[in-house]
Amino acid sequence: MRDVMNQVNIWLFLLFCLVYNCAALFAWNRPRVKVIENTSNKLLFHLRHFPAWVVGVSFSGVGLIGLVGSIRMAEFASLCINGFFVFLSLLIMAISPLITCRFDKERDRMTIKRQSWFSKKILKHSINDILNVKLEHSSTDKASFYRVTFTLSSSKNVPLTRSYSSDFEEEQYIANLIKNFLNLNM
Repeated sequence: MRDVMNQVNIWLFLLFCLVYNCAALFAWNRPRVKVIENTSNKLLFHLRHFPAWVVGVSFSGVGLIGLVGSIRMAEFASLCINGFFVFLSLLIMAISPLITCRFDKERDRMTIKRQSWFSKKILKHSINDILNVKLEHSSTDKASFYRVTFTLSSSKNVPLTRSYSSDFEEEQYIANLIKNFLNLNM
């Protein structure tokens, strides 16, 4: 009976790997930026951190498959470890923010809202205070990372996101989208 359970767990794990790899491929190839409105007076877009969701789903899948096997085998230690994977996945997804960026020329307002399951932070600045939109660069020995940053007239730099991204083209797209809307020299 134990051999049958092990084979079932192996098949469940292989099925999960197949589904997860398809989902990960979809998520990595899906743009993080979704433009909701782009008119002469308003720009609104959402930005989601998909890699965190991919990691969260992977931990969740591993944990759930393990939980099913643990419950069937009634192994307490395995149940605790796999429960931890499920908890960790939910935590990763909970802290991954959805960023909403709104520009309104009529009200002279830039609003950046960073919202996760547990927190919400709203930054507001005058559009007329934005002097430049640039890519901030950070690198290690093995990789380069980027994020969009606003330079304000007060010499303060306001990043669009708290974290950096390795996707240069997408960050450049966001910076150009904002620069075009604000009619800033490129």
